[in-house]
Formats: sequence, structure tokens, C-alpha cells
Amino acid sequence: MKKPPRVVVIEALPPEVCEACGKVEELRPYGKRKPNGVRMWICWTCAMLDEPEAARAFNERFTGENEV
Repeated sequence: MKKPPRVVVIEALPPEVCEACGKVEELRPYGKRKPNGVRMWICWTCAMLDEPEAARAFNERFTGENEV
């Protein structure tokens, strides 16, 4: 049976405190994994400090492996 297409909804989120730097920004779950396996919610600036990790986190979200 064919899988239905995955729908991606991009929406602005209200600013919150970045778990990496403490700035109040719009956040995404692209940070490193916490001990419980959940990714940190971080700002874009912090995410781009480790682009390969951010790319892995994005891919996980896009494929549904790391749902929030």
C-alpha cells in the first residue's frame, strides 16, 4: 500500500527563550539531543553553529522520526 504524502505546515511561533543562548527568539527543535532523547528548541543563530546537526534534526522532523 502506498503511503500518503507527508504534509508540512510552516507557521511562525511566538518568541520563546532559546535553550542554548537564552535569547528570546522564534525557536525550532534543531538543537542537540537532551538526555531524554528530545531535541533542544533553539534559535536559528544557534542552529547554524552546527549546520550538520541542524540538517539531521530537520530531516528527522521532515520524515516524522522526531515529532513534537
